[in-house]
Amino acid sequence: MHILQLMAWWCSLLFQDQLHKPTELIEAERYRGRVTTAQVDWVLIPPADSGDEREALYTSRVAFVDTLEIFHGLADGRGHALAEPGVPFSYSERRLLIKDGEQWKFYYDTPAADVNDIPDRHMLFRNLRDLGFEPTAAWSAHPSWYRQPAASYDSAEHLEDRVLVTGHWDNGMSVRWTLDPEKGMQPVRVEMLNAGEVVGACDSEYEQFDGLWFPKTCTFSHRRSTTVVIGVLSAEFNRSEHPRELTPNDLGMVPGTQVSHTTLKQTAWTGEKLIPLIDWLNMVEAGEADNSAWDEVVKRCQSPTGLGRYPKTMNDDFLGLTSAVTRKPGLWEDYTRRFIQRFRLQGAQVDRAWSHLKECQKPAYAYLDEHKSAIREAEEELAKVTNDLDRVTSELTKVTTEPAKVEAAPAKPDPKPIDAPNGAAPNRDAPNRDVPNRDTSNGGASNRDARATGSAPDRLAAPGVGAEDPAASDDILMKRRSGLQAQRETLDERLKKLYEPIEKIFEEKLKPGLAKLPTQKQIVAARARETDHPRVTAPAPPPDASAAHPAPSPDGERR
Repeated sequence: MHILQLMAWWCSLLFQDQLHKPTELIEAERYRGRVTTAQVDWVLIPPADSGDEREALYTSRVAFVDTLEIFHGLADGRGHALAEPGVPFSYSERRLLIKDGEQWKFYYDTPAADVNDIPDRHMLFRNLRDLGFEPTAAWSAHPSWYRQPAASYDSAEHLEDRVLVTGHWDNGMSVRWTLDPEKGMQPVRVEMLNAGEVVGACDSEYEQFDGLWFPKTCTFSHRRSTTVVIGVLSAEFNRSEHPRELTPNDLGMVPGTQVSHTTLKQTAWTGEKLIPLIDWLNMVEAGEADNSAWDEVVKRCQSPTGLGRYPKTMNDDFLGLTSAVTRKPGLWEDYTRRFIQRFRLQGAQVDRAWSHLKECQKPAYAYLDEHKSAIREAEEELAKVTNDLDRVTSELTKVTTEPAKVEAAPAKPDPKPIDAPNGAAPNRDAPNRDVPNRDTSNGGASNRDARATGSAPDRLAAPGVGAEDPAASDDILMKRRSGLQAQRETLDERLKKLYEPIEKIFEEKLKPGLAKLPTQKQIVAARARETDHPRVTAPAPPPDASAAHPAPSPDGERR
């Protein structure tokens, strides 16, 4: 399905006007169309004379027709817009997913998201598939006029080592591509012309990534004055480990995230799909859904020591990531990116950082691929044992606390005694045969009802041992818990040994290699920034879950 979608997409670009489009330009577009999946880390660099040296860091992912753009913030660690005092989320990553005509917008580690199913109203983003083909650095949610087939084309002009192709549009503008036959006929220069005058241009330098020529740098200019530079830090194409499609799960939303949808209105993300927010809240209240992850996100956002105007380095080992980063080579990209941001690495330092990451990931992925069956089996067993242990522990807690509740409850007068002669007090020590199914430990509920609902002693007791023998039930539960704990320790040790080679690469190769890159001056400056920069201390007002009023986004938009 994905291949058919991709073919249809490229056919719309390549063949709707092929009768007069020069074959050289068709060849250039077909070459770029060989990209089916990709991950590109890139920077947006302001011109040298702008007075702003802060680079904006991005990642673009492609899976056939799905695209995901992640804005990581500026090189100094701040987001693309400073927040007002007291407003959280100012430096959270902005993630845009374009899938099936919808655009999902989510700021990482926040409790809300947006979905827009009206393409004409999508937030602007950059489609890296077109990098190098565009004459301007303009951001666009949709193909601009110069990405559409021209009204007419001049015949291709073959120079000594270049090919010139010029197209003319009905609006009076023209675009001229300078193609390099030795690099897949990719454009090394693209010019926008008005009445023959070059008003905008893009000059591209190429490098091979995974066997494909792709721009390493694109320098955009307006009337010969540089406006912005896009630099590619790393690029991966058509790798077997790349996902075949991108989904909302790639945004990092936790179950319960409140999503404002242009058509569906207020919804919630279950971890698999969107449902009406009120349905999610009812499921949570009924115990059919777990909202704890969302509650934790809200708690972090409201904490004075949580999200603020500057990212906080949690520790030197993991740069704010959990210790799980040591076992997951995919998270090493986040670790490297945070390292670059933290020390504001520049130029060749950044290139060396990404090259070093790839050198470390290659053997790590090879090892994981070789041992994936053993790791998967151990992790599945561990998840099952952990679930069983949690269940048994919960049941044991119920068994031990319920008798205490009964003992602590105030005595209530018995109802009118049954068969009590001459007003004598009833025999309180006698069995309750005369009061059928009476069970005071369950607030008056019957033993039959208790067994039907599966009380802890009844469900887990051995044959012949029921609710009448709570001590025996306790003993069985404690033995069961002890056995599960031993199983979990064994599985933890097995996984530790399986992951040991991966952790060794992280600790002994990746971290020391990156640590050599920043200068002493950069290290001192980073420490000073982390010490001196103020943080937001006023917590945000608690969100109204029923009304679902998300906080302002980092770029000042009200969601």
